[in-house]
Amino acid sequence: KKGIKIVVVDSQMADKAHVDVTLLSDNYQAGVLCAKALMKKKKRANILLLEHYSAMSANDRIRGFTDTLFNKNYHVVG
Repeated sequence: KKGIKIVVVDSQMADKAHVDVTLLSDNYQAGVLCAKALMKKKKRANILLLEHYSAMSANDRIRGFTDTLFNKNYHVVG
């Protein structure tokens, strides 16, 4: 009623009735870009992933990251 716009960023709403726009990140692609940046800086690495199982965005990001690390010089240790 007051002309205030509601913008939701990278979140899910139970009731979208008052939401004007939702912005979503491409978290899989973000994971790909993180892996490529790592491979550009380091020729080998032992990697510890901090996981957040209940967040779909975190799972997508990890999947993009691990899908991109196809080289045996990069080992996810946990």
